[in-house]
Parts: sequence; structure tokens; C-alpha cells
Amino acid sequence: FSGISQLHANSYSFVALDAAQGVGLCWGSSQYGGSCGAVDLSDVSKIYSNALAYVALSPSRGTGECWGYTGYGGDCGTIDFNGVMEIYTSDYAFVAWNQVAGAGQCCGSASYGGDCSSIDFASVSNID
Repeated sequence: FSGISQLHANSYSFVALDAAQGVGLCWGSSQYGGSCGAVDLSDVSKIYSNALAYVALSPSRGTGECWGYTGYGGDCGTIDFNGVMEIYTSDYAFVAWNQVAGAGQCCGSASYGGDCSSIDFASVSNID
């Protein structure tokens, strides 16, 4: 595998991305993201990782895909990635932030930030 433009890791696996070709290679524990054969990595601008999962973001398509440990961010099926330009992580959760719309959406463990339904992101100008 060549042409790697990004390399990401979590506690149990790795992801190498060739963004120009829209392909990736994952290895390590399949339960924690080491298997990404079913993930569409075309037009992905960046991959984000937490301790046990990954998110691949494609702002040009308005899509994102998550994989890894489901309870800690590996399932982001409830997130609308349209307009999302940045993802933020904790050890066990992700926040997909749409700054233009003033909206944030979370997935992962509620105990570790995966539930942000009570947060008003409208006045947020920056997340560190």
C-alpha cells in the first residue's frame, strides 16, 4: 500500500489513507476499527480517531462514516454530516460541528460526551 497521505491510530488499530485515490488500509483489532473494508473513503478529507473508533469525513459530499467500537463512536448513523467541516473527539465520543449552522451532533458514550442534545451550539465560535 503506497500513497499514504494520513495515518491515524487509536488504542487498538491503525488506518492509513490515500486521500488522492480514496482508499485506505486498516489493521489491528477489527472490533476497534482494524477492519474498514466496508467504509467508503472516496472524497474523504480527514479521518478522526478516539480511543476505540474512527470517523471519515467528506465535507464535499456532506457525509461521514464511523467504524470501530459501536458504543464509543463507531456508529454515527444518527448524525447528519451535511455542512460539517470539523470533528472533535474525546476518548469515547465524537462531536460533528457545523459552525455555519451553529449545530453540533454527538455520538459515542453518553458518559464521555456522546450525548450533546442539551447543548446549544448556536453561539459557539470555536471548539478546542
